[in-house]
This record gives sequence, structure tokens and C-alpha cells, in this order.
Amino acid sequence: NPNATGVDRSGKKITDVGAKALANWCPNLTEVNLQWTQVTDRGAQALANLCPNLTRIWLDGSKVTTAAKEQMSARFPRLNIDVSGKVVEWKGGRCCSPALLSAMPPCRCHQS
Repeated sequence: NPNATGVDRSGKKITDVGAKALANWCPNLTEVNLQWTQVTDRGAQALANLCPNLTRIWLDGSKVTTAAKEQMSARFPRLNIDVSGKVVEWKGGRCCSPALLSAMPPCRCHQS
């Protein structure tokens, strides 16, 4: 459905080709769940680039690298990247997580 705003593909056989097709077919997406898929940096970045309203993406268990998550977070400040049930934000090139909060006060991390 081209007017869809949310898609859950967690655990499905989806690759970068499928993620890009999803982005082209459903440009109004605001939330996408890609947990435990074969999607890599290219597929996640295609979604972020082609879906201007995307505000949340779940990537736990995907093939998306930390470097790509960091780039996406910097380039798309409205995009929340969810990993292991927590929204993770990158500040100053370092991943913020609950364990790092005390060491890195400017970071924010909250339960999803």
C-alpha cells in the first residue's frame, strides 16, 4: 500500500533490494521494523533517503553496521534508531547506551 505509514518486516526474508523497493513503493513510511533481517547499510540508508517522514527504524539483529547507524543519526536528526528495545542516539561519534550514560552526559537513551 503506497499510503502505508508503518511496516513490520522483522524476521522476514528481506534484503537491501527489498528495503529499497519498500522505500520506493511506500514513501510515506514513518516507522519500519527490520529486526532480524538481512538488510545492510545500503538498505537502511535507502529507506532513510527515500522516506522523508521516517522517524523510527528498528535494526536489532540486522546487518546494519554501527558506522551506518551513526551516519544516519547525524544526517537525519528526527530518525530514532531502535536497537535492543532502546532508542540509541549518537553524539560526538560515540554510541550512547544506558551503560554509557553516566560517562557521556550529553547522550540520551530511552526505552521504546
